[in-house]
Amino acid sequence: MTRHPKEVHYTVITEQQYCQANMGVSLQAKKIVGTIGLSKSHRLDKCAWIKRLCVHKQYQRKGIAACLLNTAVQFAIEAGYSCANIVASEYTEGGRELCLKRGFELEQMYHKPILGSYITILMYELTYQIKPSEDDYLSQI
Repeated sequence: MTRHPKEVHYTVITEQQYCQANMGVSLQAKKIVGTIGLSKSHRLDKCAWIKRLCVHKQYQRKGIAACLLNTAVQFAIEAGYSCANIVASEYTEGGRELCLKRGFELEQMYHKPILGSYITILMYELTYQIKPSEDDYLSQI
């Protein structure tokens, strides 16, 4: 019988940690409750985009999104990216606040047209600076 998410103990681990742990989970219920993606930026050199950060509603506010975000940033660091960017809409205030708490900074705000210019959504582009850019070095000279 499936138990309610509030009645269950959670351990959040990466896929690599899962493989190394050699856990006997064949009898355990398995469910994907969160996702995140990271891809190379086509617009910004040596930067990555964090995409598709999402946690199932029943599993929110349990540290899963923070763990996913930390894992994506750590991957970007290890892959040699100089920054990691993420875009959040005005409707994902919790996600935006999480990113700001984790060291992301507001890069820009813009209105994304949904239905021509009649309906727009306020978007926030946030940046996590991993390595100073060349522009940062030039401004110090």
